[in-house]
Amino acid sequence: MMVQVAEKSQETPSIIKHFAELCDPRKGTLRYHNFMDIIVIGICAVICGADDYEAMAEFGRSKVHVSRTTQRDSSPRHLLASL
Repeated sequence: MMVQVAEKSQETPSIIKHFAELCDPRKGTLRYHNFMDIIVIGICAVICGADDYEAMAEFGRSKVHVSRTTQRDSSPRHLLASL
C-alpha cells in the first residue's frame, strides 16, 4: 500500500509581512529612516540583548550601512514609543 503525504505550501514567516498592517504614526515629510527598517532593527536589537533605545540605535548603526551623515537617535525612540 502506498501512502501519499500532502505537502503544505507554507511560506517562511517574515517580520515584515507580520507587521505589514502597522501604520506609520509619524506625521510630515521629515523622516530619516524607513518605518519598517526601524521595526525590524528594533526587534532584532531586542533579540540580541538591547534593553533601551540607545542600544537599539547602536545596534542599527553597527549592522546597517547608512548613507546619511546625520542620524537622530530620537527618531526610532519616538516611533517605537508611539506604537
